[in-house]
Amino acid sequence: HHRYQYDALGRRILKEDVLKRTARRFFWQGERLLCECDAGRFWPGRLTDNPQLQEALSDTTHRVWLYEDE
Repeated sequence: HHRYQYDALGRRILKEDVLKRTARRFFWQGERLLCECDAGRFWPGRLTDNPQLQEALSDTTHRVWLYEDE
C-alpha cells in the first residue's frame, strides 16, 4: 500500500510504502524533476553537485545532487 504527497503545484514530492516503511522523495525546479532519492540513492541519469538543493536534501543524505540532461 502506497501513500503519496503532492505540493501546491500538483507535483509529487513523496511516495511512501506504508507496509515496508520506506519513502522516496522527489525534488523539482519548476516543472522539471531534478532528482528522486530513496535511502541515499538517486535516480535518474547523470548527477552533479548543486548548492541550491543543499537545504532540501541535507536531512536525507547529507549530500547534494542535481540531475542534468545531456
